Amino acid sequence: MIEDISIPEPGPFDVVIGVTNAGICHSDIHAIEGTIQAKLPVTLGHEVAGKITKLGGQAKGSKEGDYVVVYFPNPCNECLRCLKGDTMNCININRRPIYGFGEDGGFSEYMLVDSRRLVRAPAEVSPEFAASLGCAGLTAQHALESAEVSPADTVVIYGAGGVGMYATQLAKLRGATVIAVGRNSLRLELARSLGADITLSPSQDALAKEIRSQTEGRGADAVLDFVVNEESFQNSVRQLRNGGKYVIVGVSTSKLQFNAGVAVAKQTKIIGSNSGTKSELSTLLELGRRGALRSVVTDTFQLTDVNDALDSLRAGRIRGRATLRVSA
Repeated sequence: MIEDISIPEPGPFDVVIGVTNAGICHSDIHAIEGTIQAKLPVTLGHEVAGKITKLGGQAKGSKEGDYVVVYFPNPCNECLRCLKGDTMNCININRRPIYGFGEDGGFSEYMLVDSRRLVRAPAEVSPEFAASLGCAGLTAQHALESAEVSPADTVVIYGAGGVGMYATQLAKLRGATVIAVGRNSLRLELARSLGADITLSPSQDALAKEIRSQTEGRGADAVLDFVVNEESFQNSVRQLRNGGKYVIVGVSTSKLQFNAGVAVAKQTKIIGSNSGTKSELSTLLELGRRGALRSVVTDTFQLTDVNDALDSLRAGRIRGRATLRVSA
């Protein structure tokens, strides 16, 4: 539903952003369908870039006109994990509201944001690119951190969508060999253009055997699963070398059949990875500024066409990532 609402007024630590672009994410669909619990009513949109139009009296470090990206997670910054810098393992993070799900997000001309949950964006990074880094890029970066990907590793990106395309580029920047797995030939073509060394289809017979062949029998050092269903799980764990890491990234309620004996014998590490840290978002924006990271935004819609954008995402018509253009 699209409706007119009042422009929000900032509290002491808040700013109001004039939204330039807001990314469309599968998590928005998960919220609509109930896979992710949202506090209703709420304005969707957690990938947001724009300019500050108004500040609260205690909003420090920002000024009107600043070009910013919203950091949508909400760690408390006070618990032991946060004080150690491990903010994504904040003991309170899953009880605190996040933009687009528990607090109004960026599918709106104006958005109210805590000034402490902003990252300055460089002028060289376009608003549609910057917004997409706020979730798609951030999730990819944190997944690679979770897998501790290093040079000479072989990394399988299972799911060649928008997040997987950022993961492909970021893994290459770490010096890894990248194998992208997906069903859509156009997306696999785009993944190759972004640096994937090998592209494969999950419907291909003996996928794990093919990957072992490509790795001289060793298997993959890490699989980042952006799909997360029984097929992707079974294919992923079969691909791993002894001591390999299976990283669950995609949002799913699937129940996975797990052979504990095989995991013990192979010392398989199973890791969950969720969005990322504020410093990781800063790193991504700097990579974008330097031209080391390319945008994967392929489709642009006007704010008033948000339902068409969501329908296109559901139907698999978005090749990379989609964005809403809210203002110039």
